[in-house]
Amino acid sequence: MILYYQLAITAALLIFFGIAIRNLFLFPKIKKSNTNTNIRTFPKVSIMVPARNEEKSIQACVESLLSMDYPDFEVIVLNDNSTDATGSILESIVERYPEKLTVINGTPLPQGWVGKPWACHQLSQHAKGELLLFTDADTVHSSESLRAVVEYFLTEKVDFVSMIPYEKMDTWGEATIIPMIHYLYFAYLPNDWIAKKPSVSVSAANGQYMFFKSEVYRAIGGHTAVKNNVVEDVFLARTVKKEGYITGLINGSEIVTCKMYWNFKETFEGFSKNFYPGMSYRPFAMFTSITHFFLLYIAPVIFLIFALVTQNFSFELFWLPLLHYTIFTTIRGIITYSFSMPIYQMFLHPLCAALAIGIGINSVRWSRSKIQWKGRSYSKEETI
Repeated sequence: MILYYQLAITAALLIFFGIAIRNLFLFPKIKKSNTNTNIRTFPKVSIMVPARNEEKSIQACVESLLSMDYPDFEVIVLNDNSTDATGSILESIVERYPEKLTVINGTPLPQGWVGKPWACHQLSQHAKGELLLFTDADTVHSSESLRAVVEYFLTEKVDFVSMIPYEKMDTWGEATIIPMIHYLYFAYLPNDWIAKKPSVSVSAANGQYMFFKSEVYRAIGGHTAVKNNVVEDVFLARTVKKEGYITGLINGSEIVTCKMYWNFKETFEGFSKNFYPGMSYRPFAMFTSITHFFLLYIAPVIFLIFALVTQNFSFELFWLPLLHYTIFTTIRGIITYSFSMPIYQMFLHPLCAALAIGIGINSVRWSRSKIQWKGRSYSKEETI
């Protein structure tokens, strides 16, 4: 019986390994050197940044955006009722760049809206560009990034594209938890399916960088379509695809950097905020995910420890679990290479899975009361 179980785990991991190998070649990566001489006209781009209590990162973000090597763009930042120094920092930047930067003071959050969609909706009302870029306040952009993404956008003829930047991880909590995002994108979903397959289930997005045709964004209703969704990025991508538009997900680790969190607590809580709502609060989906993480990424380590302690080096108790560990560590190695991560992170996957289980349980616990985030709280009934 154990042998059949171990063979089933092997088969599942080999499927994910195959997807990772496929994505190694087919996952688009935007480089600083990307140029396309066929692109002669660059449309106006509205770059929009929602900012709530972002005093640690807002200056670096906005100044990087203002330094873009691109012929026609505007930068609009919304100060979303910040209670820290975000507002004063933005005021000082406006004084230095009065013609390039527009700062808006956000209005109070209406009933039925979640904070970030409301902030992005307000920003969109001021945008004049043919292309719209929503990017988080904790990102820093190379001067070539906008030109490179626009060239990709126009060449590939997509209507919406999202990006995975280089995630800056300075603490063990960040380095252990955050790469689960990359693993899910890279090992569970063939990237070319995002554009080619019409199914809404084959969608992916990262709210740190969301790039739209203006006409497409407004045709789907913009952020009003996801106004009460905590995980607005994924569901916005699904809305775009549902309406028949072409979407994409790209690797931007060479041109954009993001500092999502600053310590373990922030990282754990940030992922807890999104995990269960991202599954539309479906208990069976959460149970399946937790079981999946345990069987594929934690159980092999338990079997290996048991085999070493008991000196039982049988095929089903030692060699197959060792193969499992080798497969998912190799997948992490491919991801580490693709996204320029430190090599040591590829060996942290079992701990990453264990923390993902803890985050999932905590996310369910939060849903029973209220999700707390950036000084706001949302009940399960108020969100999707």
